[in-house]
Amino acid sequence: MKCSGLSLAFFILFMQSGCSIEVDENINHNDYYQIETNKPFEEVLDDAIFAITERNFRLTSHLHIGKAIRDRNNPDFPDYEVLLYCNLNYAKKMLELDPNMISSCPGRITVRQNGARVNITAPLWPEEMKDNELKLHMQKMNELIREIVDYAADDWLLVYDRKPVRSE
Repeated sequence: MKCSGLSLAFFILFMQSGCSIEVDENINHNDYYQIETNKPFEEVLDDAIFAITERNFRLTSHLHIGKAIRDRNNPDFPDYEVLLYCNLNYAKKMLELDPNMISSCPGRITVRQNGARVNITAPLWPEEMKDNELKLHMQKMNELIREIVDYAADDWLLVYDRKPVRSE
């Protein structure tokens, strides 16, 4: 089986950034938006993909990290998925305002099994910008990211199963 250099690079980045049990005190966790849910893993993943496309982002890659590790004689390894997404209109505006922002592309959402629960995590775009137009653009992007993660975590079956509240 051949492994492309890009796939290997993503795997190395993944292994360096998130496989430790200890919390890295040097990471600013405010730069991530994370929700945990009881929804089944596949439903969370499907809802994340749906929410990404509904907000006019294109899914550019889908990395099946957990499956790849299980396929290498680790049958009990949990599910880990990485969704990479982009909207060329948003990217164009961002890069016109600051070409260095290319190092933040594409956007990323991770979905991982954590025992009986599922974690959905997305890095947020930096908002502390000198350029006010770029700052507003990043705030809008982060609002969309939070919407995607919220949608992926929301258990729609519970919403429809709830009994109506009587108003007086």
